[in-house]
Amino acid sequence: MQFKYITDNALPDLAIQEHCQCCDEYKAIYRLGREVLINGQWQQVDELCADCLQHATIEADCWLNIEAVQRMLNHYYPKGSFSKGSIDKAQKKARATAILDELLHTPTIVLELSDWPHCCADYVPFSGKVGRSYQGELQQLMPWPAQDADTEHLQTLTSLIAGEAPVLTFSCPHCGKRYWLCQPS
Repeated sequence: MQFKYITDNALPDLAIQEHCQCCDEYKAIYRLGREVLINGQWQQVDELCADCLQHATIEADCWLNIEAVQRMLNHYYPKGSFSKGSIDKAQKKARATAILDELLHTPTIVLELSDWPHCCADYVPFSGKVGRSYQGELQQLMPWPAQDADTEHLQTLTSLIAGEAPVLTFSCPHCGKRYWLCQPS
């Protein structure tokens, strides 16, 4: 797998053929929209090829930061829990740092990290976009990831049925649970 948080079969839908803003080669590039260190200078980079994206020095920002990853991990490993699967503070920090590094080197998929579904103590890999053919059937196919999403759920299904917003699908590699998320463009 080229990216931990994007399945290989979803990559073609995310790529466009352009010149990479880092190596200037014409090939498949991916949306990024972050500060990247190129030739010793920080630059706002919107698109990079997979090779440059995986090896670039990328700065965390308000969208993608260690606090957001730690909040996700705290959901699975609450403070003071001493269950069989718990981890200590140092392990949690190391895990959060590794997850953040992986996400920083992943093409941008969702608008907010808090929207990215998580399961089995990790973010769930993006598995693709679905078209209008699914429409209302998505409700039966996959659970809604948000916990307090009644109004939002209804608005999302309404815009989905109207074909106004793309539907992103995610699949947990650990337990197989599938998620969907409707994101306005």
